[in-house]
Amino acid sequence: MNRSRLFLLLLPVAATAIVVLCLYKTRVGGHSVLQANITVRNNAPDISGWAAEQNRFGLRGYLGRHRVLVIFVDDLKTDRPLLNLRDYFEVIDQADVKIVAVSVALPSQNRTTIQETGSFPFPVVSDPDLKIHRNWGRLDEKDQPETGLFVIDRTGRVEFLDGKPNPKNDVHDTLQELKIDIHPIRENHERGKRHR
Repeated sequence: MNRSRLFLLLLPVAATAIVVLCLYKTRVGGHSVLQANITVRNNAPDISGWAAEQNRFGLRGYLGRHRVLVIFVDDLKTDRPLLNLRDYFEVIDQADVKIVAVSVALPSQNRTTIQETGSFPFPVVSDPDLKIHRNWGRLDEKDQPETGLFVIDRTGRVEFLDGKPNPKNDVHDTLQELKIDIHPIRENHERGKRHR
């Protein structure tokens, strides 16, 4: 066999090996590395259930009319991002952004906490069976609830990453992204703390 014929036979084998190697290298844990950082906007999962105010809440009433901040919380008394949203509520509401908090506590437990710590000017929806948490990807590998903050746009869509809603990192950055100016409120809070 001459060299050119051998080269022609080895060329498809080498090309196949390169393609297989490239495919292998671009896949990690069953997910494509090339797709791992791609975010898309999908319809927001539903949130419906009993709110602490003893009424049924349904997210659908907000969709298509408002932007919505959804916050999953551990503890109504100590969850700093939740308390920040309560402090900034007036400015957020003026920007036509609604807030919905989701808690794993029963409605009666949330009511008791609210009576002790002060009310929230937005719905606090109970999710003791973790259905809402599951739909929003807020359960860890041991099925324990996780906190998180999400933004739903006016069309009812939320940012997804790897097949589930992608939480925001920080309340203040998120409000800035929504063009909600909370600086005067923060400054007043800081002044109040210094004068105590």
